[in-house]
Amino acid sequence: MLKNLPKIGFRNIKTALAVLIVMLFNILLRLIDETMALTWYSPFFAGIAAAYSMQMDHSSSFRQARIRSLGSIIGGAFGVIVVLLYEVLFQEMVTAWGGTNVNLLFFYVFVGLWVVPLIYSTVVLKQTSATFVTVLTFLSVTVSIRNNLPFIPFAINRVASTIFGVSVALLVNHLHFRLKKNRDILFVCGMDGALLDAKSEMSGYTKYKLNSLIEQGAQVTIATTRTPGSLFKILDGVHFHLPLILMNGSVLYDSQTKEFFERKEIPEAVRLQLDDYFKAKGKAKFTYAVIDGVLVVYHTPLINQAEKKFYEDRKNDFFKNHIKGELPADENPLFYILLDKKEVIVAMAQELRKSEIGPAITINVYPFQDIEGYYYLKINSSKTSKEHAVNYFTKQYDFRKVVAFGAKKFDIPMMEAADFSVALESADEEVKQCADVVVKSSNPDDLVHEMQRLFNSKKIDEHLYR
Repeated sequence: MLKNLPKIGFRNIKTALAVLIVMLFNILLRLIDETMALTWYSPFFAGIAAAYSMQMDHSSSFRQARIRSLGSIIGGAFGVIVVLLYEVLFQEMVTAWGGTNVNLLFFYVFVGLWVVPLIYSTVVLKQTSATFVTVLTFLSVTVSIRNNLPFIPFAINRVASTIFGVSVALLVNHLHFRLKKNRDILFVCGMDGALLDAKSEMSGYTKYKLNSLIEQGAQVTIATTRTPGSLFKILDGVHFHLPLILMNGSVLYDSQTKEFFERKEIPEAVRLQLDDYFKAKGKAKFTYAVIDGVLVVYHTPLINQAEKKFYEDRKNDFFKNHIKGELPADENPLFYILLDKKEVIVAMAQELRKSEIGPAITINVYPFQDIEGYYYLKINSSKTSKEHAVNYFTKQYDFRKVVAFGAKKFDIPMMEAADFSVALESADEEVKQCADVVVKSSNPDDLVHEMQRLFNSKKIDEHLYR
């Protein structure tokens, strides 16, 4: 049973270390001056801030640290102002009139009313992500016990301890074990069935490990048939430094600048013959192209239920504009997608492969998972492939070796082009036969764990024997 428990992660250890440091710092202050330590520093608030700010990657940690620090400053400042105003204007008068309990009632009402401008201030400052911390700090300054400290020293204590705690978290989060790292190896990963689970989702653990590896210098990219629109939510929070290989190698895509480059378009002469062929067959088609730096999808009138389903699910995708009509004559497509019953798609694929333009195109046929019995026909330029894109990387960045992680049939050329290939037990049978290593798991988290093992391996060349 214990074997099935997840391992204790490095983030867990880092959090504990950060919390320990802020507590030890309190002992140091007490040795210097106990009164100073009790007045101006709280290991409780510093520890909370350190744990809160320790996120799965540096950018997330910095974002949470900024939220915690800013919220504490705003809430602390408001708290001091509110208490000062009440004590100067109302406290003596209300206490003399109604006694201690009435004074407490009026004070709570006063504090409650100030929550409105407090929250509004975070809206004006465009810092709504810090609203919770702001209110929390405000209430701690105004209505908490404060360990018998006056409210001004307590507010300073609260803010200073928080800032110290988040600073410790940021420093600790930059720690890495100084192991040998294989930074001259390209790790290229398929998506569906590899980094994504059966629901086409990426786990938080996989995102965390990818970010951790990238921050340590691992050269990681993905190779997928997907478009930026379908990846936008899936990859949210993963900070790739290298360009991504998208749409089966039709383009390389910089996820930071949102730019397409190294496009492999279907030549005009081939495009014209394909358009004539589709028209003669009476087939609807989806034509993908990059125009003025934007991915655009043109579609002719939709006929069958698969085409309509495909369109409805994607028409509002991020980064993608769907337009009814034909691609402008002066533009060339990246690829075409057609959908129909399996027998129709297979027959069209065979006809096109045997035709005059067969050598100029690459054809892929695979199931349309949303409606049983329907299949995709995807047509790219013959210069388009994940294999070609990987070769581009090795030349452009001078990588010593390439390690590929795949799961589907269309990953096989990429895996064959690599020096070493890895697949999960749940991968397609042909993929497992192609892979050098099959991880005995169906969990994408274990695939990333294998990537980490190879990245840290001191004897990497013994693993990459191909």
